[in-house]
Amino acid sequence: MPRPVQWPPAVYLHKKTGQARIRVAGKDYYLGPYGSEEAKRRYAETLSKILAEGKAGPPKRAGAIGFTVNEVLERWDQHALEYFSARGRERESYRYAVRPLSRLFGLTAAADFGPDQLRELQQAMLIGSFLTPEDRQHHMTPNTGGWSRGVINARIKRIRTVWRWLEETRLVPPGSWAALKVVRPVLSNRPGARDVKRAKSAPFEHVRRIIRHLKPHSRAMLLLQWWTGMRSGEVRTIRAGDVTIEGDNWVYLPREHKTDYLGHDRVVIIGPRGQAVLRPWLEAARKRGEDSPCFPSQGSRGRGKGDPLTRTGYAEAIREAAI
Repeated sequence: MPRPVQWPPAVYLHKKTGQARIRVAGKDYYLGPYGSEEAKRRYAETLSKILAEGKAGPPKRAGAIGFTVNEVLERWDQHALEYFSARGRERESYRYAVRPLSRLFGLTAAADFGPDQLRELQQAMLIGSFLTPEDRQHHMTPNTGGWSRGVINARIKRIRTVWRWLEETRLVPPGSWAALKVVRPVLSNRPGARDVKRAKSAPFEHVRRIIRHLKPHSRAMLLLQWWTGMRSGEVRTIRAGDVTIEGDNWVYLPREHKTDYLGHDRVVIIGPRGQAVLRPWLEAARKRGEDSPCFPSQGSRGRGKGDPLTRTGYAEAIREAAI
């Protein structure tokens, strides 16, 4: 009896060259330094090419391989690492979405996960039965059950997106994604469903109260974000060479942004008020070099390092000032 074909193929270390290597249909493919980001990228590219050429691939019914839900989610997470922008938080959002799926159906065969299981998962999200005591303590308010209606519908939608990719890569049987689409979203009249009020924009008076208690660099960042509408990740990582000073308005082109993986451009116009806030920090950064961040982290200041202020550091500064 022939040995069953493993798909996706395992990656091995080729000791003589130090490269990552896979073997498919008796042929070796070398991917670059073992464990490197280059090897991971070339692994995905090589598998896509092999599938496109029809040289090898999983059997037509992926359920025969015996992949569990947890196993296919691991493959999705690796795909998300390579696909989504490093600047955005999409990969983290998908991890939150599939966490209850992994807890309740992690050992279920991926080929057997269908509409009935998705409805059960939806109900568990609604009543919060998948939550651990630690989850309830840190992320939920008392006596609220599970997630709100909007959160549940958004995360079920992400799970369907995961299943579409799994079907495209033949990790689940054909038609699996379409089958999940028959599950209706949670409506407002469903027992136990709850809605939360959308967060409103803070009035400038609240910003004025906070900036009094911020250190100079955090104060400048918050005001620049207010006057330009930047995302927090964009204001944190602005570098000397990213800003073009021409005419009445300056132009900031972030090197990486939330939707760069979709091929979108991001242009931020900085008007007179934003310029007044940014000018001293931009001038200081340009003296250090084009790649120097305008708002360096505390450990980088005065040491010539190129590390911008971290997301946690910026959030903590504002949180402490608001208390």
